[in-house]
Amino acid sequence: MKHWFKPDENPKQALRLRRFLMGLSYYGIWLAIIGLMTIQGSMQVSPVFLSIAITGAVISNLVFFTLLRSGMNLQLQDPSMTFSQLVVGLSWAMILLVMTYEVRDLLLLAYISPVFFGMFRLDRKGFIQLGIFSWVGYLAVTGIDYQLHPGQVDTAYQLLRLFVVGAMLFSTGYFSLHVAQLKGRLRQQTRELEVMVAEVTELAERDDLTKAYNRRFIMDSLEMEKTRANRSGIPFSICILDLDNFKLINDRFGHLAGDRVLTAFAERARAELRGLDVMGRAEKGAWFGRYGGEEFIILFPNTSLLGARNCVERIRHITANSAFEEVLRVTVSGGVTEYRIGEDVEETLRRADQAMYDAKNGGRNLIECAGELGSTHVPSDFGSQVVVGLFGKGKAVPAK
Repeated sequence: MKHWFKPDENPKQALRLRRFLMGLSYYGIWLAIIGLMTIQGSMQVSPVFLSIAITGAVISNLVFFTLLRSGMNLQLQDPSMTFSQLVVGLSWAMILLVMTYEVRDLLLLAYISPVFFGMFRLDRKGFIQLGIFSWVGYLAVTGIDYQLHPGQVDTAYQLLRLFVVGAMLFSTGYFSLHVAQLKGRLRQQTRELEVMVAEVTELAERDDLTKAYNRRFIMDSLEMEKTRANRSGIPFSICILDLDNFKLINDRFGHLAGDRVLTAFAERARAELRGLDVMGRAEKGAWFGRYGGEEFIILFPNTSLLGARNCVERIRHITANSAFEEVLRVTVSGGVTEYRIGEDVEETLRRADQAMYDAKNGGRNLIECAGELGSTHVPSDFGSQVVVGLFGKGKAVPAK
């Protein structure tokens, strides 16, 4: 159950509550002024009328506090309730102005001060509406003066007061609106900066060619996963993949064609990983990166050897049965292993690397597992790897 006097865990709600508490200072200022003037004998206030005004102010603010702490304000169009709070505050200020006719001039600044709080949330339309409400409200107070103090009201002086109040509201509203616009531009610039930082971070983490994660990022992620696995006791799995006969592709079709093969393979592998709900992070949980040259690495957090093997096997199958532009046939071999709690990451990588070489030596287009599953051989779709160009005949490359 939420404790009503503890800070809210929602940062935005906590900020709204702080602003609400700041707004309460407005009521405190009014009470202090009235109390001092009453003690000094500068004004006469009916205790009953004053009690009613204070009780109403307390109840209205308890309503706002309840809405904020219960979260019901989140259902409103403006969860901050800025305009509503200002209207309520000004309404009670109008009532107190009626009670303080003798010293009204001293309270005009306090009357319009709530407009400053509008800089938190109000837009141009809100400021205009609040200014009109404040000025019309003071006009109503002036009309009440004629009823409560007949023969005592100086019409010329009241008109001057109305002009002064209007001028003060205009200048205060203009200043507050200007500050609000500056804050809006600052927020926009902050968002743009955050996007730029995210883009730079993304560039620093990605391989330039394939857009897979780079080796440094993967190695850092491995260390973090190692720490997590040692703490939780839940291991992770990794796989090292190597495109078969990639040197022959470069020699036959050129390095640009080889680059296109690497890029296409990375895109298809990442797409396949996104389609597999491994954990729900990055490419659906699996970190796919370029290990170096034609080698790639996949990190499977919270994933068993069997789960990782099944994912990698689908990548192998899709790769072997997909066309790659000039190079119509490309296959991949891989080694999968599971992290053993307490070991060094280098040892985990060594096992995966050895399993990958076992797949190469076993005929390529295979996935080997280093672990309790043993070797998981998948028969090659063909006895030799065939590299076919769009503008030439196929060239058989004997499998080693």
